[in-house]
Amino acid sequence: MASLDNSRHERSLTQIKFNKEGDLLFSCSKDHVINVWYSHNGERLGTYEGNNGTVWTVDVDFGIITKAESRFMVSGAADNTLRLWAVETGKCLYTWEFPTAVKRVAFKDDDSQVVCITEQRMGYQCAIRVFNINRDGDGTNQSQEPLHIFNPIGSKATVCAFTQTPNVIITGHESGKVALFNVKSGDEIENNERAHSDVVTDLQLSKDGTYCITSSKDKAARVSLFVPTSAPGLTFVSDTRHKKPHGHQNIYDRNTFE
Repeated sequence: MASLDNSRHERSLTQIKFNKEGDLLFSCSKDHVINVWYSHNGERLGTYEGNNGTVWTVDVDFGIITKAESRFMVSGAADNTLRLWAVETGKCLYTWEFPTAVKRVAFKDDDSQVVCITEQRMGYQCAIRVFNINRDGDGTNQSQEPLHIFNPIGSKATVCAFTQTPNVIITGHESGKVALFNVKSGDEIENNERAHSDVVTDLQLSKDGTYCITSSKDKAARVSLFVPTSAPGLTFVSDTRHKKPHGHQNIYDRNTFE
């Protein structure tokens, strides 16, 4: 197991993300930069610079269309921007600007779209936007206008991801709710109001898209199946006698959870 030298970040980490191949690990932080590391030995490969505030979130494309290595990365930051980056060169290719901070970004599994959550703040509602990603040319020719935009009613969304059902995303919320939304209409299709008892802090989908795992400030991780009437099937609660430090993460085998 390789150890990542977090001293290359000057402030606390906000998110880490593997690329599809698993050979690269991207980390973002409150120090305004994104680093990329070789996962097999923890060596830093490079830095993506250009943000003027905390980088809250990062995601990297799947390389599905080109059947090649990851090409694009997206980031969301406290400077109210969503940025598209070239993975190989570290160049910022395009910037979308918003009234409030971008707290979550995620690629669709075919790399054709990106979804982002902007913060509820200064009189602005929490908003979820979906953008088409133009992969022709060098990636600099993008549209400022979202394909879809809606404001989830009730508790603000904190995390999101595309499902394998067309036009449907899954979201986690400040209240602990986990929900499915139609991005075209903005309608909430299904929800579990009691998925967690506190803020949902992360959400990751399985490779086949049939279930997801969510984490929360309630110290639980829950596995949810994509069946309309199903409730979360498994719960893993941190032992309060041995609390993990803030930001600590464990990696489990998805079959044994060990």
